[in-house]
Amino acid sequence: VLGLEALSRGASRCTFVEKDPVVARQIEENLRRFQRLDQSSILITDTFDVPAEIFITADIIFADPPFHHGMTQEFLTWIHSQVQPDSRLAIECEKDEVLNLDGFEVIRELKAGMDWLRLLRPTS
Repeated sequence: VLGLEALSRGASRCTFVEKDPVVARQIEENLRRFQRLDQSSILITDTFDVPAEIFITADIIFADPPFHHGMTQEFLTWIHSQVQPDSRLAIECEKDEVLNLDGFEVIRELKAGMDWLRLLRPTS
């Protein structure tokens, strides 16, 4: 949803990463319905298997890890070595979830439904 919203607000390109092929097809259908398929690519893979070159040109990385399964911290630790110094990371998480944000600065926190969206900038 965040990637489609970004495209509708002027993003030139968006790469969607989804492990579940059924959900990936739903993303593709939504992109086709909103005529954004030509601005998108969909990788059907585990996030941790995304090629590093994908992150080289990423201005903003939107992440919605399955935080109810404790994946948020694992993702943050992993993405820190992938993200470029001038990139931003928008990550959805539980409001009271305690995260080690070493290497990131919190730019902004927004309520997103029952969850929170944190906008982060890498610091080192």
